[in-house]
Amino acid sequence: MSNTFASHSRELTNVLSSIRGILARPLSERDSGAIEKAKRLVDEGGSIINNLQSLLSNTSGSALKARQKKVDNFKKDLSSLTEEVQREHERLNRGELFASASNQQHQQQEPFDPFGDKLVSQMATLNDTTNMLNSTQQLVSDTEAIGSNVLSTLGSQREQLLNANKNVRETKSVTGQAKVLLRNMGRRAIYNKIFLYFVILALAAANGCIIWFQYLKPSKK
Repeated sequence: MSNTFASHSRELTNVLSSIRGILARPLSERDSGAIEKAKRLVDEGGSIINNLQSLLSNTSGSALKARQKKVDNFKKDLSSLTEEVQREHERLNRGELFASASNQQHQQQEPFDPFGDKLVSQMATLNDTTNMLNSTQQLVSDTEAIGSNVLSTLGSQREQLLNANKNVRETKSVTGQAKVLLRNMGRRAIYNKIFLYFVILALAAANGCIIWFQYLKPSKK
């Protein structure tokens, strides 16, 4: 499931990059076909976001918070790009009307407005700046998501280390108890061996006495 979420995220990132690429084109290349393609990409991005949102139901813990934040950032970026595409669509419509009016004015031999090109150039610069800001915001969002994942991983590793330390302490305690038990058992074995030697010596002395009194002691005449 994690790979599915990651693949959808990469797909959506590519879609958003494609939309930004269309909006970053020079004004002369932003025709109605390009904008229609951008609108289709916006719809595709919305479908991918719905898929990502549905995948969150199978996620829990700290990963859910990080993924939800990533989905929210995707929604924010897509909404911003949707507004730009809509504005660009309206600009093209106004441009067509403006071109039609200009043709009529040209036919009437009226002087051309020299400030039109300057305004269009300023709008292009503004759009390029907006695209750069959106790209920077996306980069910051991705970096923040990566940082959240790293913190989550570090937290899990810290918990594992604490558990390992606890197991080491418990093992050390059991080892100490086993050492004391073995020492006591060794001491008892020594005592038992000494007692056994004493019993053997006592039995040998008793046997010697019996042999002496029965066979070796000189009889009294």
